Amino acid sequence: MSSSVVKISRIAEKVVEEVSKVIVGGEPTIELLLAALLAEEHVLIEGPPGSAKTLMARAFARATGLTFKRVQMTVETMPSDITGFYVYTLTGQRLFRKGPIFSNILLVDELNRAPPRTQSALLEAMQERQVTIEGDTYDLPRPFLVLATQMPRGAVGTYALPEVVLDRFALKIDTRYLEPEKEKEVVARTDVIEEFPVHPVSSSKELLELAVLAKTVYVDEDVMAYIINLVNFLRANPSVEAGPSTRGSVHLYKLARTYAAIKGRDYVIPDDIKYLAPYVLEHRIKIKPQVEIEGVVPNDLVEEALKSVEVPK
Repeated sequence: MSSSVVKISRIAEKVVEEVSKVIVGGEPTIELLLAALLAEEHVLIEGPPGSAKTLMARAFARATGLTFKRVQMTVETMPSDITGFYVYTLTGQRLFRKGPIFSNILLVDELNRAPPRTQSALLEAMQERQVTIEGDTYDLPRPFLVLATQMPRGAVGTYALPEVVLDRFALKIDTRYLEPEKEKEVVARTDVIEEFPVHPVSSSKELLELAVLAKTVYVDEDVMAYIINLVNFLRANPSVEAGPSTRGSVHLYKLARTYAAIKGRDYVIPDDIKYLAPYVLEHRIKIKPQVEIEGVVPNDLVEEALKSVEVPK
């Protein structure tokens, strides 16, 4: 194990330990958030209200030592509510008021409640880590992670996220209600959770250094070919109207490196790809309407791909 991987793995253990003080049973999700952060990508979380999505984001930001802002989306939310805007004084001076996007971790709550124009305001920030307002471009802090939540598909007062927005999210994580035993633990720990005893175990400077170190994780050509074969299998599936983009392949590659490092390895194994594939690829699949009516969902197709595509040895 290289010293680089040791550093990443140790920080990951500390972050998981801190966030777990207020989140019960969230270890896999915490690791995925950290993998996305080190890969400098973004995460979409879908789940019912009250499933600790906001608490998870706050705790993760606190544990990593990063600045955190939250914006609640509504049908009236404007792009300037996120990016910021100029104000003009009586003397003609123009002053820029930064929006919540100027943070390390931006929680966009209920993204699919915002109108499409406002949803699209995030595209430049997510792809280029900058925002342009009235012709002026401003760089965003680094690291920069958009952590968006959305209500389940078809919920009242929501807009479907267009493919171009979905494709910018490296991961889509589905949250569920806790099992009875874990829910009982949450209730029993309510007072402790409300005290929010989460402490920073890292910093923006250290995390940027770890992001660079994660790029040294080795990915064999056969593993790269496995990624490409999975994506192309999905594209060729007769049930698929539009398959994962090349960005999906890139995201799977980048996240496999950071996830392997979190797990204490300086090389990626096929099991990393198999574990991450549903999170990375499902939300990039558009199923043909006539097939969707029959109850086929993206998860079925990803599972089929994982069973059908030959795994490198």
